[in-house]
Amino acid sequence: MSRLSSLRYRLPLLIALPLGVGVAALAMLAYSFAQDALLDATRSRILGVGKQLAEQIEGSIRRLDGDMQRLAADSAIAQALTAADAGTLARARVVLARERSRSRELLAYVLLTRDGRVVVREGAPASEL
Repeated sequence: MSRLSSLRYRLPLLIALPLGVGVAALAMLAYSFAQDALLDATRSRILGVGKQLAEQIEGSIRRLDGDMQRLAADSAIAQALTAADAGTLARARVVLARERSRSRELLAYVLLTRDGRVVVREGAPASEL
């Protein structure tokens, strides 16, 4: 009688084969569940970080808008745009330098006329902007 036809050798193989398939199927299922859980956690984390970033940017924009409104109301700035003599421009530079020293976000202030001509620049040179 051949060895493979003997029940003594076939029975362990017949039992081990379905067990092996079952274990492999359970392992694949567990991997799929773990992958889905990690992807959900990553999505939640990314959404949370995105929301925090949006809130910080929104706060920065509100703060900068308030700063720009305050600067626009300053008489030295208004005079620099209407009567651009050396004394007026120097006062405008002082105001802009003071404002720039308060802000960590701004590299420079540039006052422009309606047609885009630079009246006063305070801060980083144009090559760095």
